[in-house]
Amino acid sequence: MNAKNHQLRCAHVALIALFAAAPLAACGDGEFVPREEDPDAATGADVDAGGTEDTDPGDAAGPDDADSVETDTIAPTPSINFSIQTANGAALEGATTSATLDVSDDLYPDLADPKVQVDVVIAAENIPDGTLVDVRIENQSVGTATIQGGAAELEKVTIECASGPAPFSLGVIATINGEAVERAKNVRVTCDGACTAALDGLDACYATDADAASPGFQVELTVTTTTPDCTHAFVTYTDAGGQQGTSDKVALTNGTANVFVTVADEGAVLDAATATVQAVVEDQAHPDRPTGSSAAETLKITTESPTVTINQP
Repeated sequence: MNAKNHQLRCAHVALIALFAAAPLAACGDGEFVPREEDPDAATGADVDAGGTEDTDPGDAAGPDDADSVETDTIAPTPSINFSIQTANGAALEGATTSATLDVSDDLYPDLADPKVQVDVVIAAENIPDGTLVDVRIENQSVGTATIQGGAAELEKVTIECASGPAPFSLGVIATINGEAVERAKNVRVTCDGACTAALDGLDACYATDADAASPGFQVELTVTTTTPDCTHAFVTYTDAGGQQGTSDKVALTNGTANVFVTVADEGAVLDAATATVQAVVEDQAHPDRPTGSSAAETLKITTESPTVTINQP
């Protein structure tokens, strides 16, 4: 090969290498021009046919196919609690689960309805208005209350005196969409705080009417108690004629009361006569509280003047 042919062959090889290095696109007239670089090649972004850039490079379906995420709405959990209102204030509040009451806690000291009554005060969260709440003692319904604004109240719930050390179970229960929401606590009522009574300063013999303006023969007796929160004293008696009766009730002052008792009828001849008396103390503020009684005492009554006979030896 001569030098001229060698030069032409080298130029031909160089031209082939140049076209191989630059991407070409075929034109209609048979010429080749360099192909434009794909702008997505460097960025990895897709361009839709309409020229709109796909915001999700990995999703060929385009921006209208964005994934939709569904979130479940969790309903708030309903809850219920309660306390009791007594004559001495609230009990079983908050997280407190047990309480011991006595007769002084009776919120309704009604003679016609003894024992201890309290109000049950209910607090509810996420429980609809109008929901009925069943109040139970030892799982027995004692009444219902209606939730309004997250609260309800059942008045005058009677709790029996405990007959042993075990408390009663006091609970509330509401039913929402077939599901029970409930709370239970323990309460015990002790009724062993009885009043005490005693007769103080009895005379050996009663000879003078303590209240001459009143019919019959009266004696004045002093009743005392070691339970000063008890309120009244009176005396039950059997008089000199064998008739039974009860004196008027007298308010205690500092644990003492003076009580007048008619121990004989008007005009009765009382010569070494006797009558039996017994003091009683009660708490009228809490009538279901046990009363206290003293021991029975026998009084000697003499109204006849003694006669003196002098015998000459």
